[in-house]
Amino acid sequence: MDIESIKNMNQWLYQKLAKWLDNMSDRERNNLDYEKFSRYADIEDYEANEYFKFLANKGLFIEKIVTQCPNCREECSIDLSLYGEEFECTECENIFNIKKMKRHSSIVYKLNRKYEIIDELKILSQFKEDSDNIIDISKIRGHSMINVNGDIKIKVFLSYSHEDESMKEELDKHLIMLKRNDKIESWNDRCMMAGQELDSEIQQKLESSDVIVLLLSPDFLVSNYCYEKEMKRALEKHDSGETLVIPIILRTCDWLNSPLKKLLAVPKDGKPINTWDDKDQVYHNVKQEIEKSIDTYFSIK
Repeated sequence: MDIESIKNMNQWLYQKLAKWLDNMSDRERNNLDYEKFSRYADIEDYEANEYFKFLANKGLFIEKIVTQCPNCREECSIDLSLYGEEFECTECENIFNIKKMKRHSSIVYKLNRKYEIIDELKILSQFKEDSDNIIDISKIRGHSMINVNGDIKIKVFLSYSHEDESMKEELDKHLIMLKRNDKIESWNDRCMMAGQELDSEIQQKLESSDVIVLLLSPDFLVSNYCYEKEMKRALEKHDSGETLVIPIILRTCDWLNSPLKKLLAVPKDGKPINTWDDKDQVYHNVKQEIEKSIDTYFSIK
């Protein structure tokens, strides 16, 4: 199938793809198999393969290698967009040559989160193509990342220690106009409803977030859950370009001796919020810094 044929099928395939992805978890969206899609859409394997390559060429999908590590025998998943000729197995930390590994591997894809939040006009401005040939990836995920005015709505995850709940609530209050204007939607574990599984729900929200705000304090650094699970995963997503991570210093703590030292923290100069005399002013300043970071990161005008 040539590119022109793919473009002509674009609208019909888009509808099929949207329904297919709508029933998937975020983890499943990180391992998209064109053969499974071919069976779902009732098209030939080679047609699905060409379509996925087309999406990868547009930057909407990311090609990945799934292979077995020859050293530890664990399954390795390698983003081709992130590595050169070699990759390091995260289980055994041994380095291998990708070209050799390709002989015993398969290619899968994942959604490129950079484009999940870009509306059709922004994609058009980047690729300068006719709108009929563009897939609006922001509408594929099955839930609205675009508000009623057609603007982008950013999902913000608040990571905090429960000992700092009152400060988390105060910050959330100062984000209210960003939420009322449909610029962001914020989530923390107090948003959960009875009957939901705590760990799985938190992890799902963490994985699907566009911005992760880490509310730092001695209690945050002491918490194994905050530090080991939420913070470390947040930094992995930040380093891969999937998510923007913003550290906010609530109370004096030793965060500069943590992996977060490479990030610019707020308030200004890393001065903890609880040391400011005018609390409304400092929370407002933090809100402004969050908004500025989001606008810069996502290039929202």
